[in-house]
Amino acid sequence: MLSTTDTSFISDTSTHSPQAYIPDFVVRVSRKPISFFASPDLRVSVPHITALQPLQPPQAAAAQVAHACSPLVPSAPANAAPPTSPIYASVLPFGFDIVPDARLGVQYIEPVLNAPPAPAGVKKTRATWLPQHNAHLFYLLETAVRFLNRKLKQSDYKAVTEALHRQFRGTMNGPAAYTERGYNSVHSYVVKTRKVELAAIESRIFPEPAAPPRSNS
Repeated sequence: MLSTTDTSFISDTSTHSPQAYIPDFVVRVSRKPISFFASPDLRVSVPHITALQPLQPPQAAAAQVAHACSPLVPSAPANAAPPTSPIYASVLPFGFDIVPDARLGVQYIEPVLNAPPAPAGVKKTRATWLPQHNAHLFYLLETAVRFLNRKLKQSDYKAVTEALHRQFRGTMNGPAAYTERGYNSVHSYVVKTRKVELAAIESRIFPEPAAPPRSNS
């Protein structure tokens, strides 16, 4: 065993190149060549770095989200953002509430402008708006506004009414069957009776710009 005070074997570093110099502590402890540090036990593992994938554009990401959803968009709370993207259409088309991949083969029954009058001798009854009707109506309104990226016109309510009837046709409206309405009646109901809910939908999608700060002068 080497003595820590025995330095007779250390070469004079002044006569050797810097590459041949072995630190004093290495010689005293092991007296092994510099290749000792190349031991396989001390090899460093370099991790494999994979290239980052480019981000998808918003349109492609929205399409993937819509494709992963149910073929028919179900009723949702009024504050739920529908998985659609604006297309800037002049008129709201039928099937705006259906995922594009599922629109093929869907039969649309065009609603009339006004409900037909009751037969002679039969008293006409007003259709009742149940809570589930209102909830789905608000969802359709928000979906339509986001789809068009603008506020709705009266002509857009034809597609909104068709989607409403398609959802509830054949169901019971209390003791009677669901009554189909004219799209003019649906439009009047929204802009007169449900104007507060409509305004809330529009302000959520098109928020008002912040007022400029007041001048102190």
